[in-house]
Amino acid sequence: MSLARLLQLASPTLPVGAYSYSQGLESAIEAKIVFNSKTAEAWIADVLELSVARMEAQVLRAQIAAPTQELNDFFLATRETAEMRAETLQMGQALSRLLTDLAIPVPIEEPAFPTSFAIAVRHWSIEPREAVIAYLWSWLENQVMAALSTSGFTSINLITDTGGPSSGGKPDEASSSAGGTEPPAAP
Repeated sequence: MSLARLLQLASPTLPVGAYSYSQGLESAIEAKIVFNSKTAEAWIADVLELSVARMEAQVLRAQIAAPTQELNDFFLATRETAEMRAETLQMGQALSRLLTDLAIPVPIEEPAFPTSFAIAVRHWSIEPREAVIAYLWSWLENQVMAALSTSGFTSINLITDTGGPSSGGKPDEASSSAGGTEPPAAP
């Protein structure tokens, strides 16, 4: 049953609005920073490796272990723009409402998306490593769809024979990309 729940959480049909957000990719395409499939691949791989895996995935892992308001608030404070903060809040609150409708308590005020995702993972006893990989896969899939729908590119190849982004990373490296098991310390 936990596999089915994990697939539901990672599905683009999860009604949280993830497909609506490009996290800056559309702007990069408009500014011609990203202008073909190769630059889109590099952009997505860099954001995955340098931001999402190092910060967001680490917060997710910590929230799976023990969700706290403090870590949720720290994550919200790290969002670089008002739009990114609004995005994670909208998605987190949408998932929180869905969980509440399923009688799953969400004890965090204004949950960010990684926090709500972590609460679902904990409730359904999903393996943390698998949950992080599914979370990253879902993020990656949304980025590819944003690039394809915005740019007119016909393909983006982010998967290599090793199963990771073409930059050489592997999806499960996020479990240790911050150099340990703790999320980054608050400033």
